[in-house]
Amino acid sequence: NGAGGSPHGGICPAFPAAPRPPYARRGPPNGTALPRPLPVAPPHLAAVDPLPGPPGPTTRKRNGMGTKVKVVIPIHRETLTPHERRSLRHNLEQLRRYPVAILCPEGMPLPAEAAGLETVRVSDEWLGPRNGIAGYNRMMLSRAFYDLFADCEYILICQPDVWIFRDELEMWCGRGYDCVGAPWPRKPLYERPWSRLWLRLRRRLASSGRILRSDLFDRVGNGGLSLRRVESFRRACDRYQATAERFLADPHPLYNEDVFWALVPAEFRYPAADEARRFAIDLKPELALQRNGGALPFGCHGWFRPERLAFWSRYIPN
Repeated sequence: NGAGGSPHGGICPAFPAAPRPPYARRGPPNGTALPRPLPVAPPHLAAVDPLPGPPGPTTRKRNGMGTKVKVVIPIHRETLTPHERRSLRHNLEQLRRYPVAILCPEGMPLPAEAAGLETVRVSDEWLGPRNGIAGYNRMMLSRAFYDLFADCEYILICQPDVWIFRDELEMWCGRGYDCVGAPWPRKPLYERPWSRLWLRLRRRLASSGRILRSDLFDRVGNGGLSLRRVESFRRACDRYQATAERFLADPHPLYNEDVFWALVPAEFRYPAADEARRFAIDLKPELALQRNGGALPFGCHGWFRPERLAFWSRYIPN
């Protein structure tokens, strides 16, 4: 997929926009929790503590208010692992020029590393052990989540298992994409003509609407480290609400929220895979770095997972 949008080939058919449901509202400035939403609405925001982050070169005003980009760090438990603490301290230093918000469940004490930062608290049905990845997926496919950051042009989702190698955030915001994240890699095996033929045949034989792993080859948008244009995501949440519900009804990882954002919005502008690898690397880091010509990206996701730790330890200082 190129910068002009994402072709779908009938994999995830678009649905007409549906009326917006009665979402919960933004929390009060004093940090008091809002009442839980009515049963007809999905769980949303509990509270927001609007502590201003440090101004940076990408902070700009729009109509007297608003921010170019805000770094959003989701934390779903009070106790971080040593690797997570290390990542959080390092990334806060690397991205110190930008406003930062810690996203966490209502009622959860913050880790010491997050002290003094803006805190956005959401229902523990969205974030935390109660619903796990299903709750997180619902949050990231809900307009109410992006409404929390309506005064920002972009948000950078930066999970605690991300490592930022250098500050290129301003540059990536300037490229005008709607969604940027690590691409799902295509193994060299699938570059061969007979493999491509097999994949096309398999796609043809698959049931309509079913997502295959190969549908993600070279698609852009892995969510752990991802840059999201807020207004584009807000509109897409309304437009593709029915499709989002189909994704949320399927627990398979191929229906996670970042797969939705990589495949569904036909109007989104994405970088090509070769460009997106300069932004972030996730799966198969050795292959991805080789395809980058040895150049490290802006950041990587999942660096301390057991199958990746040895590789990334060559580039991440102790």
